[in-house]
Amino acid sequence: MVDYTDKSGNNPARNNDLLDFGKEKQASKYKILWSWQSTGKTGFTGNPVLAPTGLIFIKDGSNRIYIIDSKNGVLKNTIDERREFTAPVVSDYEGNLIAGDRQGYVHSIEPVSGQENWAHKITTFSISSKPELVNGNAICVGENTLFSLNCKSGEKQWEYVTGNHIQGHPVIGCAGSIYIISCDGTLRAMDAITGIHKYEIRIDNPHKCTNIAVSREQTLYFGNNQSRKIQAFECSTGKVKWETDFKGVITSPVVDRNNNILYSCSDGKTYYLNGSNGKKLWDVNPGLTTASLARKPYVTESGHILISGQGKILIINRDNGEIIQEITTGKAVPHFHYKQNVLITTDYDKIAVGELKL
Repeated sequence: MVDYTDKSGNNPARNNDLLDFGKEKQASKYKILWSWQSTGKTGFTGNPVLAPTGLIFIKDGSNRIYIIDSKNGVLKNTIDERREFTAPVVSDYEGNLIAGDRQGYVHSIEPVSGQENWAHKITTFSISSKPELVNGNAICVGENTLFSLNCKSGEKQWEYVTGNHIQGHPVIGCAGSIYIISCDGTLRAMDAITGIHKYEIRIDNPHKCTNIAVSREQTLYFGNNQSRKIQAFECSTGKVKWETDFKGVITSPVVDRNNNILYSCSDGKTYYLNGSNGKKLWDVNPGLTTASLARKPYVTESGHILISGQGKILIINRDNGEIIQEITTGKAVPHFHYKQNVLITTDYDKIAVGELKL
């Protein structure tokens, strides 16, 4: 575990006196290390990003991007809103910030200095989809076109044009394929390195589809909130493996290490299904509002399930759906990032880093 103590004895993150940011049922498992409050007029949007350099990237509703040191909560830089970054930001392999803007550009920026490494215009429309990284390239969506840009140079590697707007963000499979849903009524599979088209699947009401999830067993899953079905397909061929019905509106499915799938639903429950046949293993009603459950569940490296809502994060036992811990983060539905025992949470204009051992 990283030592988050400021050796000078002056930890600026604690000057905001927000240590009640996380009150939990099992205090021995969760410990606040620091918290920080923005002076911006709008709250944070999207999940925080932890770069390999240890910096946190987080964007607010005015399209400012804050660069914060995860060790001590020191604000290292603010990249101002005049660039109008609209897409969720990501970190490349070297810790540079990759972000899309309202003018259709994708940028690579050195986060501490704010210096631009490169910018590439890929569309005349605003970019709203999160880039995905694979083999040193950033896969980006520009309206109806998929682009692969080299992370170091910004040089275009390939592009692929669909018949209509691309829904959601691209998804990378572990066999080197990339999957997208287009509003022309197709789910497409392509080679992530070359952009070569592999196959496509006809789907109804693509604008009502969730994002795709891919398992290590090379099965892809997505839900359709019009037909009220979750479908599973073989990644290699696109053939249907199974489908199952649901009620209400669901989040994008999430795949765990057992190759089973999770989703939350507007009926107030979170469901855990067998990824091989779609049979329900369990469901749980966490007592959260429908709006809270609009964010998909998260599965940790240890197999625990995290659900956010109504100013709290719930930790659920994957084996039986039992809620084993509750962490209070504030009043809003928190965005969060969890990796290697570090939990980063937001509550409107507040961000905190804590140690959570699961």
